[in-house]
Amino acid sequence: MRGPRLAAVVAAALILVACAGPDVEPPSAATPPPIDEAAPPGTSTTWGVPAGIEGWELTTFDSDGIHQLRHTDLGCQVTYHQNLGAAAAAAQGFDPTATLDVFGDQLAQRVPVQEILGDVPPLLIPVTVGDEPAEFVRRVFRYRAEDGTAYSTDVAAQWFDDVELMINVSCAADQEAEARPHIAELLELSSVVGHD
Repeated sequence: MRGPRLAAVVAAALILVACAGPDVEPPSAATPPPIDEAAPPGTSTTWGVPAGIEGWELTTFDSDGIHQLRHTDLGCQVTYHQNLGAAAAAAQGFDPTATLDVFGDQLAQRVPVQEILGDVPPLLIPVTVGDEPAEFVRRVFRYRAEDGTAYSTDVAAQWFDDVELMINVSCAADQEAEARPHIAELLELSSVVGHD
C-alpha cells in the first residue's frame, strides 16, 4: 500500500521551494484518515485539465492522480490532485476543510508558514454535467523558502462521494500579481468531469 498521499501533494506544492523534508508521519487521532489512493481511470468524478494553453507547460500528466502545469515565464505551478478515500473520512465526520488542515500541517513541518488566509471566497470550478459550478473550500498559505524567497500557495479542495479533488496554485510572492490573470484563465478552462 502506498504511503500517505499527502506526501506527494506537499512535494508537488513545494517543487518551487525545493525543500526536502522527513517522511510524512501517520495522522493522529485528531486528523482524518489518509486519502492515499490515486483515483484510477474511469472514476466517476475526475479533473478536466486544460491542455495546449499558451504560456502553460504540462509537466506532469496523470501520475498517481496528479496533473501539473507550469507557467513558462513566471514559474507558477498549478497542480491538480485526484484521490480516493473521501467517503471514509466523511463517515468519521470530516469534510473537505480537513484536506486543507492536513495540507497546512504538513507544509508547516517543512517551511515556516508565516500567514494562513482562511477567510477567502470559495473557488468555483465548472462542471461538465449540470448548470451549477462545483464549490471548493480554499485556504492561502504564505511562507518563505530556506533561501528567503517568499511564496504563496492557494489550496482548494472538494469531495465527491469517495473522490477527493484538490488543486493548489504556487507562486513566488513577487510574481503573484502578474500571474493572477494567467491563473484565472487556466482555472476557467478547468472542469470537474462526471459530477452532477
